[in-house]
This record gives sequence, C-alpha cells and structure tokens, in this order.
Amino acid sequence: MNFIKRRLTHLEERSRGGRCRRCKLPPDGPRQIALERIPEDAEENCPECGWPLWTVIKVVYEDAACSRDVGEGGR
Repeated sequence: MNFIKRRLTHLEERSRGGRCRRCKLPPDGPRQIALERIPEDAEENCPECGWPLWTVIKVVYEDAACSRDVGEGGR
C-alpha cells in the first residue's frame, strides 16, 4: 500500500510540475554539472522520482590544424 501511495504522490507532483520531496529538483530545472562523468559516489537518478540529478558535459578540444584537416576529408 505504501508503494501505491508514494507512486500516486509522485504522479500528482509531476503533473503539477512540482519539486520532488527528496531531491528538491523541478522536473525541467537545472541539475548539478559534472565534467566528463558523474562522481563515483553520487547517484545518477533520484531514487524517489527517477529524475536525473546531473548534467554531464563532455569537453572537446580542437586545434586549427585538426579542423582544417577534417574539412578536407582528413582525419
């Protein structure tokens, strides 16, 4: 019964666009930022609402020679 009540609460909050009680994040709001990967001791998603807790950014460095070669069918 507890599972059904929690699931119903989750669906009601999501339909209103409310914040999760556990992670305090809105469904479409900003997340914590991680470069390349999520820290090893961190959870990827909130266990209660299932929303992602992180935004992972992959940084790609490109030099002028590399971009010139790619445009000419190189590398």
